[in-house]
Amino acid sequence: MRGLVARPIERVAAGGAKRRKATPKSRAAKATPVRRPPPRFGKAARRAIAIGVMAAVLGGGFGYLALTGAVAGAAEWVGARALRATAEAGLTLRDILVEGRRRAAAADLVAALGHRPGAPLLAIDPVAVRERLERVAWVEAVAVERRFPDVLYLRITEREPMAVWQHNGRFSLVDRAGDVIVIDDVAAYPDLPFVVGADAPRHLPALLRVVARDPEMWGRVEAAVRVAGRRWNLRLDNGIDVRLPEDDMAAAWARLGALHRRHGLLARDITVVDLRIPDRLVVRLRPGAVDATPPNGTDA
Repeated sequence: MRGLVARPIERVAAGGAKRRKATPKSRAAKATPVRRPPPRFGKAARRAIAIGVMAAVLGGGFGYLALTGAVAGAAEWVGARALRATAEAGLTLRDILVEGRRRAAAADLVAALGHRPGAPLLAIDPVAVRERLERVAWVEAVAVERRFPDVLYLRITEREPMAVWQHNGRFSLVDRAGDVIVIDDVAAYPDLPFVVGADAPRHLPALLRVVARDPEMWGRVEAAVRVAGRRWNLRLDNGIDVRLPEDDMAAAWARLGALHRRHGLLARDITVVDLRIPDRLVVRLRPGAVDATPPNGTDA
């Protein structure tokens, strides 16, 4: 049978040309079904529908997997396989380079790392390692870097001991911030001053900011005693007690240093220098003191 060919549909404007008289040929054409060409947007629309259906199916599937925990398990499996592949390619921990360590124990650092040689280098989280290392005694701060293919680099800043805290019969090293470094391991630091008082470490930074302004005078301090949680008494290397005021401690300490350099105050036969009264210096003499003449502006 001969195939039928559809002709383009003739458009007639509304109210346009007259109807033509039907002929046998035209009647045959009308009886034949005409196959319309597909709209130009049909292919794109079908593609969009297909993508939408696929997204809905996949979305629903992943939603179900997420609810059942399968996605997490799959991610862990993929991650483990990826790490194993990097290790097989040679990205494994072989060397640990440490810079800045003087007092921190190497064994404590290795234990805090949480990773042994041979571990995949990409499995090491620098942030987590840093947090663990900063809990090690003596470590104040640390920078952690993975250096490919097989090195972990640690740059350590250690704490500086500033005083020995005596409390409840025990001795602890404390740093500039007043934090305890180690306990009962102070024999190697006989030249550090003692601080006494339950809250002494917490107030040590404020004291250091004042007394360290005069290194010569600070070098003579052997102990600092916290009094009533409000102020400090300082014991000097020649046995003199210096009573600092609660307020304006810096001015009192500077005044003491100036009087000593000008009049040799701390070389006299005195036991106490009381700086608690503003603009006035009170000293207590030793029994039988030979030089009983205080400098100007002081009371004996």
